[in-house]
Amino acid sequence: MSASASRWAGRGREWVASRVVTLLMPRDSRALGDETARLRAAVDELDDRLVAARARLDPGPFRGEMTVHAAHARDARVQAIFTARGLPHCPSCAVGADETIAEAAMVEGLDLEELLATLRALES
Repeated sequence: MSASASRWAGRGREWVASRVVTLLMPRDSRALGDETARLRAAVDELDDRLVAARARLDPGPFRGEMTVHAAHARDARVQAIFTARGLPHCPSCAVGADETIAEAAMVEGLDLEELLATLRALES
């Protein structure tokens, strides 16, 4: 997935959540109460499942334009690698939805090729 598509997917998540709430919310929003929070949580869970499915369908190696969430979805051991390097280490953090591995590495001042080599070693 391209970096621009990944960024769109992250912004799309918020749009989908707000659109679903708008469509399902009664005219008097007070009548919905806690349902808004439950609905948003359900949309978040659906988004997480879609990210995981997309990662499983992508047979290519770890690469810079892959989102942080997609990397987490590919292999649970990614969390420890990211944590050790100061990268977003929570599989559901808000930043990881549209931040690529390359962007995260740049922010932390890491060598992208070295990071990718470590991630790709998980695949062998």
